[in-house]
Amino acid sequence: MELNEQDFLRLQMKTKLIKAIQRIQKKLMIEPIVEEVIDEIKIGELRELENDSDDTDEESESRAKTRMETEDQNNPYRGIKVEKVINIDKVFKKTYDGRAVMETLKSAGKADDRTLSKINKVLCEFLRANYGVRPSSFYKNMTALSLVESYPQLRSSTPDIPQALWFHAHARGKNRHTGRIHYHLEYLVRKSNDRIIQRTKNVLEQSATTEHSMQQDIIVDDAVNIQDMTTELKFIYPGPNTRARIMELWAETFTDRDVYRKNGFFDQYLREYPVTASFDGEMITLDFQRMFPNAPDFWTEFDLMQAKVLRAYPDLLKHITNNDIRTLGIIRLKNPSRGMKRNRNTSHSKDNPLIGIVEWIQADDPIPQTMEDNPMLYIRGEFPDDGGIGIVAWKSTEITIERNFRYCFELLCQTIIVFKATCRPSDKQFFSFILSSLLRVNNFTTTGEKFQRSLE
Repeated sequence: MELNEQDFLRLQMKTKLIKAIQRIQKKLMIEPIVEEVIDEIKIGELRELENDSDDTDEESESRAKTRMETEDQNNPYRGIKVEKVINIDKVFKKTYDGRAVMETLKSAGKADDRTLSKINKVLCEFLRANYGVRPSSFYKNMTALSLVESYPQLRSSTPDIPQALWFHAHARGKNRHTGRIHYHLEYLVRKSNDRIIQRTKNVLEQSATTEHSMQQDIIVDDAVNIQDMTTELKFIYPGPNTRARIMELWAETFTDRDVYRKNGFFDQYLREYPVTASFDGEMITLDFQRMFPNAPDFWTEFDLMQAKVLRAYPDLLKHITNNDIRTLGIIRLKNPSRGMKRNRNTSHSKDNPLIGIVEWIQADDPIPQTMEDNPMLYIRGEFPDDGGIGIVAWKSTEITIERNFRYCFELLCQTIIVFKATCRPSDKQFFSFILSSLLRVNNFTTTGEKFQRSLE
């Protein structure tokens, strides 16, 4: 029986198919299959892989290397890096569309929607050609900054983040980015036909290599993100427009600050990041709440204790009209540190019972310079006023607080905890009782328990 040409070709294709199936079955019996995600493989390349299935691994690797070299040679942006802010014209000059954009921006000054789209397309092509379809936030941000530095008319209406129109890191929550560049790159990712193909590899070797690679990528990525955020936090100007961004950066860099705190170098951090003293000390409160999320409300607990203290010691410090200051003064008197001299004539004294912890100074007086390591609270005004301006001073840092005495004193206690600062030896028992009874962040000492029982 003779076969015509069409039947012969059909039989030949079936034979090749059977051989291919047998070859795959043989490999499956020897080695298991591991799924590997291969980014940016086009359909044409997959077909090429299927057509070249009979080639050896060496031939496949050689062909892949040749393809990559060819693509690199065809990259018009080869050699342009954005490790720092550059003149974006270096990118625009490399393509026809880019040169058209340059001409429009330099002649017309303003850019219409069509020009903005062209700019975005050119920049995304540049990022994709040099850094892949998923460039890091750092490169997207540097590209956006380079654009607005070269062409100020393209800046956003947000003065604090001029590149926000093009790329605004963390604009809508943790690890989410917005801006023209980001959204167009996301579109290119969805359009790029990412595929999952099956490769036969040794499971143990592949899984170990993949896990190690992923860990390295995560470490490097996290380090870059933290470095970017700490740098931004270091130079950002605190104000109403940047408040939300500062709060977000402060929350994200908590772990970085914790390293300084645990090693006793937090005062160095305060000097390098002056934003710490902004917004009436709210940054310190944020850290305290992060460290002790279950701490009770300070002044709710204090009000309950105040009634007990004034009832138990009605004759002490009667000359002080401010009950908050009077209560704290009584607590200090009844919680002396061992070895410290007691003032036996305090009941008729006109002096400040909190001297060394809270001191009142005149409105125009400078903050007293001290070399001691313990934080101090200064109130501008006449003792025992509780209004005006408070200042928590610790080493070379001053936190100005335009709030009442209650807010200032609570911040002083939070400062001692967050900064891991030491108080004066004479005040050790006083602060130990305050922190254990009102904030639940410390254990009662014998002196504190004795005073606590005296209130019942």
